[in-house]
Amino acid sequence: MNFMKIAFITPSFLPTPGGAETVVHRLARHLIDTRNEAVVFTNRKAAVLRDLGYPVCSYAPMTYYLTNRWPVIGRRYLRKQLMDFHRREQAGLWHVHFAGPFSICAIETAIELSIPVILTCHGQRDIDHLSKIQADTGRNLMESDMIKYVTTGSTDMCLAIEHARVPKRKIKRLPWGVDNNLFQNPLGKDSFREEIGIPTDRFVWITVARNAGVKNLGAILHMVRDVLDSGRSCVHWIAAGTEMSRLRKQVDSMDLSDHVTLYEPKNQPGRYDELPSPEIVRLLKCANGYISLSKSESFGIAVLEAMAAGLPIVASDISGHRDIVESDKNGILVNHNNIREVASAAKRVMNDATLINSLGGQARATARKFDWATTFTAFDALYNSVLSENIPASLSQLS
Repeated sequence: MNFMKIAFITPSFLPTPGGAETVVHRLARHLIDTRNEAVVFTNRKAAVLRDLGYPVCSYAPMTYYLTNRWPVIGRRYLRKQLMDFHRREQAGLWHVHFAGPFSICAIETAIELSIPVILTCHGQRDIDHLSKIQADTGRNLMESDMIKYVTTGSTDMCLAIEHARVPKRKIKRLPWGVDNNLFQNPLGKDSFREEIGIPTDRFVWITVARNAGVKNLGAILHMVRDVLDSGRSCVHWIAAGTEMSRLRKQVDSMDLSDHVTLYEPKNQPGRYDELPSPEIVRLLKCANGYISLSKSESFGIAVLEAMAAGLPIVASDISGHRDIVESDKNGILVNHNNIREVASAAKRVMNDATLINSLGGQARATARKFDWATTFTAFDALYNSVLSENIPASLSQLS
């Protein structure tokens, strides 16, 4: 692999350890570990981070807000910062992680500076933004020679990107990975349950997510209520992630406080080499099943991590899940808008030990097919092909 310096342009980054943030951090760390260079241009919250192994440059306060609220002023403000960033860093390629007008400005600036760009879309909302912005401006930025590839983790997302007027030759499906080694040594479920106050006789479902509307966490509360009302008092749900405290009012109003644990992991500075965090790994190992009712995912990293832990999966029937969950083989796909269907699937798993073992075993086998090493190899090939303008024959196998 030839030496390269890649700049990651993203408005969202650590210390919020979501899927997109994990991807950027993993790719940047990989470049450093292979004696290349990486730099991240992102929001001010990341300025407190230390010992990541690569530099993080923060954009000025209000930048993201301005690009969304007053696009003309905001883009001019962001463009100047990106110009200064490029003069300092001189990265050979910008890997832009899409997020509305912010990313469009980054793309326009890269085109102006003749910097090649790889764009990654992390969800349907990204693609919807891309379509709208291109329609509003009346021009297709994706046809520029500087836009080399648009990547995503899902097969269906690739089709959606094509419908957003991105040339098909530029679209690449590159699934994310999972560190299977983190889940190889099972822990006793009971000890950690006792530590966080969950009775050991409960069937514990877990969801790892940021508390955002697209994650549809409120629907899972209704699933728990339905299961309880059917007479299964042993059910419990762990909601693990950021801003979970905002669910507390709904939990209390539904009289579910004895059956729901809202858990916000405590990020420790200097421990971002461990994603998912040790706390999340322990939580997954103490659960019996994993549930995700997300309305949109480009690729379900959290679901894949649960599969690596050998958990049976109940997941919404959406594009980001269908690429890894095969219904009745390694999980059960459900209509996230139909709570009765969701609850029925949950009870089906809870009532059948043979099904739990079968789905969990197949889930672990699926996770082994997705490893970060494979993801790194794919992106190395993509980065090298862009920087050398010599696309290797093997690259076609990644699409």
